[in-house]
Amino acid sequence: MPLPGVGSNLAVAAQGQSIAFYYQPVDSVRELLSYDRVVVSPAGITPRQLTQLQTAGVQVFAYLSVGEAIAPVRPELRQAILAENSSWQSLVMDLQQPGWQQHLVDSSQQLINRGFDGLFLDTLDSYMLAPQAMQSAQRDALANLINRLAAISPALILNRGFDILPALDAKPTAVVAESLYYGFDAQSRRYISQTEADVNWLKQRLKSVQQQGIEAIVLDYLPDNTPERVAAAKRILADGFTPYIADGLLTEAGVSLHYPVKRRVLGLYDSRQGPKKQSRCHRNLAMLVEYAGYVPDCQDINQLDGAAFSLHNYAGALLMLPDAYYQQPQVIALLQRMLGTVPTVFIGALPADADLQQRLGITQDGYYRGKIQSSLPVLFPLPMAGEEQYPRYVSTSDSHQLIASYSDSNAKQGAAIIKATWAERF
Repeated sequence: MPLPGVGSNLAVAAQGQSIAFYYQPVDSVRELLSYDRVVVSPAGITPRQLTQLQTAGVQVFAYLSVGEAIAPVRPELRQAILAENSSWQSLVMDLQQPGWQQHLVDSSQQLINRGFDGLFLDTLDSYMLAPQAMQSAQRDALANLINRLAAISPALILNRGFDILPALDAKPTAVVAESLYYGFDAQSRRYISQTEADVNWLKQRLKSVQQQGIEAIVLDYLPDNTPERVAAAKRILADGFTPYIADGLLTEAGVSLHYPVKRRVLGLYDSRQGPKKQSRCHRNLAMLVEYAGYVPDCQDINQLDGAAFSLHNYAGALLMLPDAYYQQPQVIALLQRMLGTVPTVFIGALPADADLQQRLGITQDGYYRGKIQSSLPVLFPLPMAGEEQYPRYVSTSDSHQLIASYSDSNAKQGAAIIKATWAERF
């Protein structure tokens, strides 16, 4: 989806070339197809996915850390360690050390041989964490190293590195600066707003980049709130820079000049009961989701980390599970995060967890007995209810809209279909 309200101003920023930085393993290229360029972790993308993106006209850049490494490093590289970056729990490397230089050259060649369109060079300013007496030599070594990498890669995007730009043999494709207006503290996992002084200083550096004929890209960080991210992107675009706004760890598809509309609908199934294609999620729900123009995504509850599973790409959830599954800890953890965040529809049983029912505004009031009748016409006769076979649910919230109800042989009524705020976009 194009960034709303910018019109012909797209030409201001790289002739409308959007960009995304995505460091999560790529489970599907669906969202990344929304951008003109993407920066990915090389280990997180398959050859098939790389080809899919490039066939669609998306340029794919591989992430490469130049100034830092993650411990442990190979034995032959240990002598290149200069210092530690405690903010990211990483090691600052000696850019003058031949072994580290060769490691970067070899890595670059391997990435280009894999078919990447270019490299995104990160941690270029990490040499500033080295002792002051070493920094001038480190800066010169960095410039020489980037010149070597430029001979390997068709395109380079640099993360900062303002001071070495005049020393480069060729202009990079773009220079990125993080946290113009909004930053992320990796240690405390907090989002922060930048001071006016910091904003003005970085703007001047980015304007200087543009004066050298190089595209300036701003990478800012905000929580998962699309309207806020869109507003931040428009603000950066108004400054004349290419924007990208995403979460602090770059695990979500964020907002640039374009951004993906959420089309996935989450469903759950149990692989222990059979393959996905035989599950309720696939057989009963997938066609309904596709008919509505969305993409069904059936996830195996046995592979699910309910506390960490990313919900960012989901427009909603459609769940049709036996009640026993709603008692599993990973499912409860997922539902606790979903409610109020992802519009959710339950078909059949509801969670028995008291806290979840309270949040849903629904409670179980016994069971249906005998013949069940509906307040709305049904295509097939409703079953006879045996003892404790079909739970009877009632609404406890004034905000709910009761669309249909059931009644049994004892004239006890319960909710058959309820429209609630936690499913309001469905």
